[in-house]
Amino acid sequence: MEWVLVHWLDITSFEQPWASKAEASGLMPAEMWSAGVLLKDLQTHIVLAGTVGPSEDEDCCYGNVNSIPRGAVKSIRSLELDGFVGDLGASDS
Repeated sequence: MEWVLVHWLDITSFEQPWASKAEASGLMPAEMWSAGVLLKDLQTHIVLAGTVGPSEDEDCCYGNVNSIPRGAVKSIRSLELDGFVGDLGASDS
């Protein structure tokens, strides 16, 4: 599993029904940061899971999954977790 930190841009919008040209022109995308397991890395998009359940089966137990268009991704950085996730089935107690 590759744990990463993704810096990406998200869509923003106005909630009110009307905006002036100056207000509308000043609208900017929101800068977002997401951390998780990189499940897929394609030219068109990435798939990131923010939650991973304890399982021996790599096909099991992913949550908080996001598909982010590649054009919205500013950077992807690998995270070093120093063995923290080495045994997802282990208990802290």
